[in-house]
Amino acid sequence: MVQNLSTGQQTRVTPLLSTFPNVSGYQFAGVSDDGSRVAFIAQPTAICSGYDCSANGPARMLLRDLASGLLINLENQVRFTTSQGRADGNAWLSPNGRTLAFSSRAAYPQAGDATAGSDVYAFDIASGGVRLVSTDAAGRQLTFPGFQGPGPSMGVQTFLADSTKIAFFSDYDTSAGPGGVYVKDLATGALNRVLDRNLTAGDGYRAFLSFSDDGRKVGYVEGSGGGQDYRALPRVLDLVTGARLNAATLTNGTVGNGNTTTNLLLSRDGKAAAFGNNSTNLLGGPAPFGGAELRAYRKLLP
Repeated sequence: MVQNLSTGQQTRVTPLLSTFPNVSGYQFAGVSDDGSRVAFIAQPTAICSGYDCSANGPARMLLRDLASGLLINLENQVRFTTSQGRADGNAWLSPNGRTLAFSSRAAYPQAGDATAGSDVYAFDIASGGVRLVSTDAAGRQLTFPGFQGPGPSMGVQTFLADSTKIAFFSDYDTSAGPGGVYVKDLATGALNRVLDRNLTAGDGYRAFLSFSDDGRKVGYVEGSGGGQDYRALPRVLDLVTGARLNAATLTNGTVGNGNTTTNLLLSRDGKAAAFGNNSTNLLGGPAPFGGAELRAYRKLLP
């Protein structure tokens, strides 16, 4: 659903499952800044034998244009292979609603894809053209010198606000260097690695990242330690100065003694961060019932 916060009007974006064959559910893939376009993946139904699931039909890339009401089926342009009955890749709509970034193992030789591995692409909705994004600064396709597992080794994280930069992860080392989170500049072709692959908590780099509009700051949840010593910390990294702070820190220097169990979201100007945390020392007095509970915080940033 899309809700107009001014009028309260709600509009259904996804078709009823009963009207769309072989679809088990929908995966949100972004909304344009003006709210006029919403992208989502229709995940196929699956037939499972134990832990082995086979997709019953394709994973479809869909776009709803709210101005016209049209549902645009992009499964021929944005092609997904499937693994365990689901799309083996992901997608994200640009803030201006004109470009769809996606990761896929499907072949795109017309875009310069010469490998059978996972890659990141940008699809121009107006022209229908597909561009290979996972390339180095010289335009060469990123390859995996070592082992590449069966999962989506690369995946889209987000667009930066001006829609000309795409952040994506690589679970493995590539021909451009160590695995991690990279930012690709679509205008200049520059490729910059901004985060080490071992930093973020959650399922690899599928954990959420949040960039400020100018691309200078990135917020994420950092995992460290193991077992009872495991910590999940809300981090904000200044990509210009290299300064990295724990957002769960009070102005008097008190550092939260708990974990962030939800994502961290930066404000668009990079001056505030919002996150969930179960620390007991960030608010006055202990949490209700004497234990830690999840609370939401807003941190003003330097």
